[in-house]
Amino acid sequence: MPPDSIHAPTHPTIDSWWTPPNDPPDRHGPTNHPFDPPDLGFSDRSIFATFTAIATRQPNAPAIRGGARGLTYAQAHQLAQSLARRIAAVTAPGDGIAVLLNDDLEVVVAQMACFGAGRVCLLLNPAHPAERIATILASAAPGHC
Repeated sequence: MPPDSIHAPTHPTIDSWWTPPNDPPDRHGPTNHPFDPPDLGFSDRSIFATFTAIATRQPNAPAIRGGARGLTYAQAHQLAQSLARRIAAVTAPGDGIAVLLNDDLEVVVAQMACFGAGRVCLLLNPAHPAERIATILASAAPGHC
């Protein structure tokens, strides 16, 4: 096989469906069919405001699943809002909050609470070696752990 043939595309390339930057994003995907995303009214909201809106609209819908456990939107929102108030009471807006949890449900609730309090959430994996976690903490320098 000649060396130049290695770089010859054998499948469609991004250039075959990419749209120029002046087109709205996602208007012409790989199929060239226009796509108009539904207007859910969330585009100008924060993540926590969107989460709150969903929890208000469908409080009993399942929001988070972790193994055999789960939370509805109302339950997850109540927990996140309660934690957000506690976080906001002891931190300043924009502070970094390090979260070291291995429970899926608690991680999502903690992350939403950080967003609700207007704080930066630094998720840490407890399965990582202690040295790695220490390096990340030293580098990111969150205000609270």
